[in-house]
Amino acid sequence: MDLLTILLLVIAGVSIIGVIMTYALGKEQKARKGPNDSGVPQPIAKHKVALNPVFMAYILFTIIIVAVIAIAATYWGATQ
Repeated sequence: MDLLTILLLVIAGVSIIGVIMTYALGKEQKARKGPNDSGVPQPIAKHKVALNPVFMAYILFTIIIVAVIAIAATYWGATQ
């Protein structure tokens, strides 16, 4: 395997594990009984995943890293 494949597999693994752990933590907190810090705004309550900043950060991180790797592979692949 070349370096690009290894990096993509590591990024995919970290992203998948992060999303699974974040989802599990959110589910655990939802099941917990007791008062919350404050009320949740209605748009966020309707779209729990789409408006979650943690999920947005994972998605944005993955897109940026894949783009950087693709650009680097194109640049260095063309010069060799």
